[in-house]
Amino acid sequence: MSSRTGSVSLIADRVLPQRDLLLDPKFMAELFSRELGINGPIVVDHCEHIRTTYHAGESLRVAYRVYACGQSCVVAGRAFPTGNSRKCFEQVRPRIVGYGPFRPVFHHAGTESIFWIFPNDRKITNLHNLVDIPQDLAELFAPRWSKSNVVAYAPENCATVQCLTAEDDVLGYAKVYANDHGQTCFNTYTSLRQSAEAEQAKIQFPQVIHHSAQHHILVLQALHGRRMADVHGGEVFGAYTRLGQALAGLHMLPAPEHLPEFPRFTGSHMRLASAGIGLVRPDLAQQASELCDALCAQKSEWNEQSVCLHGDVHPKNGILLERGVALIDLDQASVGSPAVDLGSLLAALRYERHIGKLTETEEQSLANAFLAGYQQFGILPEPESLRWHMAAALFAERAFRAVSRIRVRGLQSLPELLHDAQRLLGEPVEVSR
Repeated sequence: MSSRTGSVSLIADRVLPQRDLLLDPKFMAELFSRELGINGPIVVDHCEHIRTTYHAGESLRVAYRVYACGQSCVVAGRAFPTGNSRKCFEQVRPRIVGYGPFRPVFHHAGTESIFWIFPNDRKITNLHNLVDIPQDLAELFAPRWSKSNVVAYAPENCATVQCLTAEDDVLGYAKVYANDHGQTCFNTYTSLRQSAEAEQAKIQFPQVIHHSAQHHILVLQALHGRRMADVHGGEVFGAYTRLGQALAGLHMLPAPEHLPEFPRFTGSHMRLASAGIGLVRPDLAQQASELCDALCAQKSEWNEQSVCLHGDVHPKNGILLERGVALIDLDQASVGSPAVDLGSLLAALRYERHIGKLTETEEQSLANAFLAGYQQFGILPEPESLRWHMAAALFAERAFRAVSRIRVRGLQSLPELLHDAQRLLGEPVEVSR
């Protein structure tokens, strides 16, 4: 039995049969109309799906922005296997923060789900500090941090807000974590800034303004520049060149000692990706399994020095400054071959071509601009290594995330993504040297 999610046919999830209902904005708007109001039914003007985290046969988390009663709120939902949601709801004992006309937390038995209204969250206990800003945080800035604008939210994991003045001027960015990963990020930013300054590197990182290990909060400087992702037209090729330069600058810095090995290209993660794809697309299960086996068999110890990796390199995380370039969002920093970061960016461009956002010519031109920029300060990995890491990223990052984030265009292109990764394992990647 299969079901359709955004025009993509996925096999029904026997553990989470409510999956497709929670991914349907129309159904969710009707549910929120009945259940979200604190004093009874409300009129929902608009319901926007903003995030999904899905592990087939295990768990499903969703986030929606809901517009109703003249304001908006962010609602995070967690689906549970049949019979488990009521028990989990009865165990909810975090600090509950009211949010105007909306119920802060509620249980919906029909979909075996629990919903939390931001800043309430199942695991992030200090989100309220981003809404009701404590005096010590407000006075980190002059003028004061008066209000926040949510720019990224991964339920049960972390949230990022802009720290704003009363006049909506951006003062900085604050992140709150569900666990002590904020301490790791604090150490990463501090170490890399010190190394960059000591070696006069042509790369910058935002300054940590405040860190609270107790409350899992990290407050970072706002950099005055343009995100590379916001550059358009003929400038985009220069932006990719500068992104390559910045990445080479990062790879030249000493890797902070506390960073772990890069985790996504291990055999265990490859098998997780294969299983996840096969569970929702049984017609692709054999192809995914064979690709996983080929990647694990062809993985080699290339003659490459282990470096500090960004771990999530893309144009949204590069800032063009008046002087130089900055890299932001170092939450996934790790250590490993430089081909990890390079292959990930090249795979992202290949993915955008597969889903129709880039032509083949545009993809190749941007890839060449990026690699040319990297070569100005760094040495490219061996072609075999770059080819393997690009194939691994297409499989374990792009194809797997199409499933785990329910990205419709990626799901529609899954066969082509898997085939392309298989082809890369048998062909060299052509780069301009």
